Amino acid sequence: MKNELNKIDSIVELTNRTEKNYSEGIAEGPIVYKSIFRKNGGWEAYYLYQQQNDNPPLRIKYNEAGYKTYQKFEFYYQNGELIFAKLNVDFYRGKRKNKPIEKKYYFKNSKLISDSKPELENYGTEYIKRTEKTVRKMIYE
Repeated sequence: MKNELNKIDSIVELTNRTEKNYSEGIAEGPIVYKSIFRKNGGWEAYYLYQQQNDNPPLRIKYNEAGYKTYQKFEFYYQNGELIFAKLNVDFYRGKRKNKPIEKKYYFKNSKLISDSKPELENYGTEYIKRTEKTVRKMIYE
């Protein structure tokens, strides 16, 4: 298990170290809350790829500014599979203000093999996978 996590960490590190060798795309847009039918935030995604239409790319860095939080996601891929995700959440309203969280997710064969903070149930595997799928859809449509 430890070897698997170290291997994934090495791939993530290599991707970040060699990012200048790849092309980067940028996508952005507003966040519209269906309940109030108005813009209430925005998002941006930076994605690293070898070929123009690589889906998934090598890495996606996605930021989302919402009503109470600013969330930063990083998704890393190898051979078309999600292998690592990282989430940072900064709260700027409410009880959690100035108490940011960071969480790391490791995947193998599309299954979660390690979660750095399983007690944060609101930010579980379903949440990270749903976000990743939505982000890819926003980038490639």
